[in-house]
Amino acid sequence: MKQCSSLFVLQLTQINEKLSEYSRTQVRGASATVQHTLQRHWDILQDYSHEFHKIQTNVCVIREREELLEVVHRDRFVAVCLKHV
Repeated sequence: MKQCSSLFVLQLTQINEKLSEYSRTQVRGASATVQHTLQRHWDILQDYSHEFHKIQTNVCVIREREELLEVVHRDRFVAVCLKHV
């Protein structure tokens, strides 16, 4: 999932770069509409990237918490088992 999402962000970045390059080289005197559209695409990409990194961080925090709880649970289980031995 992580690789798929980061690949998606990378692909969007590459598309935006190609659109920007195309507008600079192929569209002479790019209109305000084209410039506005390109800027909007970059803004959307920035929003997607921000959300992706926020979600990625949250997932890491949840995984670390679950691992910690698993260790605590396992330690308690071992302690209970040792009491009965």
